[in-house]
Amino acid sequence: MIQFYPTLAQQKMLENQAKAEGKSQSEVLGEIVNSYYGLNSVSISALQTGAFLELEKYASNPLNAGKEFDLGTASATYATISMVETGRKPATVRARIGREFAKRAGSGKFKNIRQVLRPDGTPKKSVRNRAAIYKII
Repeated sequence: MIQFYPTLAQQKMLENQAKAEGKSQSEVLGEIVNSYYGLNSVSISALQTGAFLELEKYASNPLNAGKEFDLGTASATYATISMVETGRKPATVRARIGREFAKRAGSGKFKNIRQVLRPDGTPKKSVRNRAAIYKII
């Protein structure tokens, strides 16, 4: 395990960049190191951006109105995340993107999307992979 003790100036720069990009400081630092050493990994934020663009397109298609879906159905980027491209377990990356999408469902670009709930108020999950189910309204 490597420990890193940045100077105050470095710490401030990391904080500012992380805040501006909506990432953790550790994630920003990891991307900087990967870039420096020429390691070709895709950042979680880049995958999230791609998945959200596909989800926005899926949700705005009139043919999908009223349909229930999970993120893997609506986004090829989300469905095909691999360990090779991220350097992380795909399930972990998908969970992180899924949590972020859940926060955004019902507002902004995703105002026409709601999470589907069972009669007892618990979230409905897909049988295939226990992913949250959403509906375009």
